[in-house]
Amino acid sequence: MKSRLSSDALAQLFSDGHTAHAFVPHTISDSDIHTLYEIMKWGPTAFNASPARFVFLRSAEAKQRLMPALSPGNVPQVEAASLTVIVAFDTHFYEQLPQLFPAYDARPIRKLPRQVDSSKVDSPVDEGLGRNVRGGTRPRLSCGRSWL
Repeated sequence: MKSRLSSDALAQLFSDGHTAHAFVPHTISDSDIHTLYEIMKWGPTAFNASPARFVFLRSAEAKQRLMPALSPGNVPQVEAASLTVIVAFDTHFYEQLPQLFPAYDARPIRKLPRQVDSSKVDSPVDEGLGRNVRGGTRPRLSCGRSWL
C-alpha cells in the first residue's frame, strides 16, 4: 500500500456504515456493476483463487425466486432494492486452481478448512438456501458472476 487511508475514508468503510432499510428508486447501471465486480475480483487472494460467487438480481421474477430463503423482515428491502446481490461460496473452487495458479498444483488446499455440515444450520436464510443442498441439488456456479 502506497499511502494510508484518511480518517474519513476509514470511517466511511468501517464505523459510519449502517444497514439500509429503505432505498431511493434508481437504476444501477450495468457499467457500475461491472466496475464493482472488477474491483472485487482483484482483491488479495491465495493462489489467485476466490471462492466467492455473486448472483445479481434485478428483475421481480428473479427476486421472487429468492423470497423463500429470506426472513420475513427482509422481504420488503429486497423487493424495493434496485439490485440484490447474493454472495455465495463455491465449495469446489479448488477445481479451478490449475488454471488460476499454474505454478504448481495447489488443489490439496481443498482439505482445509473443514466443510460445514449444512444439516446443522440454524438461521432462516441458511435454512432456506440449505434445502437445496440437503435435497441433493447442490447449487454450483461455474463462474464468478451470474445474471438472473
